[in-house]
Amino acid sequence: MATRRDSVKEVNSSEVGDTIYVAVSKDVKDSKLNVIWAIQNSGGKIICILYVHVPSPKIPMMGAKFPASALTKQEVEAYRKNESQDMRKALDAYLLICQRMGVRAEKLHIEMDSIEKGIIELISKYNIQNLVMGAASDKHHSRRMTDLRSKKAIYVCQQAPSSCYIQFICKGYLIHTRNTHALKDCGLDKYRVEGTSTLMEQMQKSPVGNSIEI
Repeated sequence: MATRRDSVKEVNSSEVGDTIYVAVSKDVKDSKLNVIWAIQNSGGKIICILYVHVPSPKIPMMGAKFPASALTKQEVEAYRKNESQDMRKALDAYLLICQRMGVRAEKLHIEMDSIEKGIIELISKYNIQNLVMGAASDKHHSRRMTDLRSKKAIYVCQQAPSSCYIQFICKGYLIHTRNTHALKDCGLDKYRVEGTSTLMEQMQKSPVGNSIEI
């Protein structure tokens, strides 16, 4: 069973229906195209950056990595503090992307030992109705890609409440849309492509999402 800590929500619960949630990774370079795609297709809705923090099971020290259980409480706490700081910097970088593109943005995060289960937890807890997330890592994208390549994406597609409309993106392209009335195909058959759009040319000209000092 996935362990969890309480989620931190920084968005008005009354605005859930007017909010697009975007699941992101800790590396801004990996998810910035998904965030920009969501903004460009938001129709003026609020953007909420959704992040699941998974504490590292092994902690680097003296040139090696040790299980957290093998270190002192102080050593583990110091490393967890650094992890939290890195998470906040990443979330602030995503919010800065939204700010530069002129949209209102909030953030929502939770700590669990499973990213996909954390996403499901947040969808259920906050009645999330509109989610954008990655279909696969960018290295797996091709122009003929029409199905989900990520185990996390497949899990969320299969397990998310039926009320949640999900769009799966890879490298600026919409790969699959899970409608609230069409869940049976998730992870079982080929996915239908609802539409495509690319952001690569724009990102090559824009500094947004690069290394940002907070």
